Amino acid sequence: RDWSSDVCSSDLRGNLMEMLEGAAAAKLSAATLEPHEITVKIMGKPSTAERKILNVLWENKKTDVRKHLAEMKAAMEADGKEVEKMMSYIIPMADMSGSMCGGVPSAYEVAAALTLMTAELPEPDSPFYGLCMSFTDVPTFFKFTDDQDLRARISLIKSHVGYNTNFRLAMESLLKLFIENKVEEKDFPRLLVFTDGQFDAMNRTTSGWGAAQPEWTTHHEELMKMY
Repeated sequence: RDWSSDVCSSDLRGNLMEMLEGAAAAKLSAATLEPHEITVKIMGKPSTAERKILNVLWENKKTDVRKHLAEMKAAMEADGKEVEKMMSYIIPMADMSGSMCGGVPSAYEVAAALTLMTAELPEPDSPFYGLCMSFTDVPTFFKFTDDQDLRARISLIKSHVGYNTNFRLAMESLLKLFIENKVEEKDFPRLLVFTDGQFDAMNRTTSGWGAAQPEWTTHHEELMKMY
């Protein structure tokens, strides 16, 4: 056995980890990476060093997106356009239903990654920082903090996968959250929904043959009634 190679390998890993804790981490470019490319990789079996690199790439990707958003905001303001709240008042929602699971990359993977990325774009003092939800037959809220590892955060979003896409129940859960926290209507956040759009019917009833059927309404009409 060549113990010298083990020592060199150990030293290399040690030096790499030190670099990733310092200024060198900022030089790791994530500009050409999509969020799901990072999360899919970290959900595999990365080494300790690879996992550290992927966490750094995720943070650098957030920095890139924030910079781009700031440039967009400045350009809009220069054109005399009113920019309201931008990314600080958004709740992203990930559709984790069965119809999202096909393809490579799957819509399921893309939606989970974009939901997490969007949740972490507001300023840390925003009440919606780190807040997001997934929805299938059951909606689930998440409130992430900076001390959680990327793998742990993305795993939670993907923790409940179902066959249904009960968008109505998701919206009812959001409304309940706003009421419980006394959020005024003017402060309601925008909702960014990552989905393939194959929602369950909102106003379907179970009835026998010959029974009167309700008049069909659109999802938008049902949401307007709700809110």
